[in-house]
Amino acid sequence: MTTKEKIKEKNALWDTTTPNQKRVLIAKDVIARIKSNQYIANKGLWITIKDCHRLEGSSLQVELLRDDSDIQCRVCALGGIMTSLASFKNNIIIERDGISAFEFSDLKDGSIDDVNNFIGLFGQKQLAMIEIAYEGEDGYHNFYKESEVEYFNEQKSVNNMFTEAQYTRYVLFSKKFESNAERLTAIMQNIVDNHGFFKI
Repeated sequence: MTTKEKIKEKNALWDTTTPNQKRVLIAKDVIARIKSNQYIANKGLWITIKDCHRLEGSSLQVELLRDDSDIQCRVCALGGIMTSLASFKNNIIIERDGISAFEFSDLKDGSIDDVNNFIGLFGQKQLAMIEIAYEGEDGYHNFYKESEVEYFNEQKSVNNMFTEAQYTRYVLFSKKFESNAERLTAIMQNIVDNHGFFKI
């Protein structure tokens, strides 16, 4: 199958699945790319692409689907989700300096509720849960510091999303795994097992 045919197949699959099924597709895709070493799980970043200057001007979706691709991405939990979403539906161009988190705002069709938008698909609370379960107390979402999360001009503090007990439960989950890859795989498998939702 050619890369063009793969993209057509992935786009068609995406267009015919429910939101829950889309989240499962993404989670399975992340797991597969961790196993193949296409994704290297890192904490404290969104996505960096090895030798991105060499891939300047190429489509991220194409590079992820080409049989002979040697692309390697360092991702956090949310970066892995965003990158795998791009492999299904989007055509982000790799720049010389890579891809910033802000460029993933292109993963939307205009509405925060749109399922082609990674925030609309997962929801703020699920994404915060996933990040805390992966980053622990080191991530952007921290119950004990005053910070607000802004997604498309809608702000909601972590303290308003979770009780302290819930936050602690997600942090303890993050400490159960020695490696980033094990932790990220466990989070994605949890989403698969729970039919598109992260639950602990």
